[in-house]
Amino acid sequence: MPPQFKVGQAVKCVDDTGFARPYGEKVPVAGRMYTIRDVLGQCLRLKEIVNTPQRYASGLTECSFQASRFKRGK
Repeated sequence: MPPQFKVGQAVKCVDDTGFARPYGEKVPVAGRMYTIRDVLGQCLRLKEIVNTPQRYASGLTECSFQASRFKRGK
């Protein structure tokens, strides 16, 4: 299970493979640092990446990224 994350925390992307980008979404890049702006269960939204809400299977929403793709930053 990924570590607990909180809004405002710095994180580093450790896995940027296999992102589905049906609407050309901006996605995290491995090795880069980001700041958490929202925690949604086991998913994160990042301050540095803001995408336009799109209609996904879960409804009209902005995409988020699996917390397991990140580790705590320094």
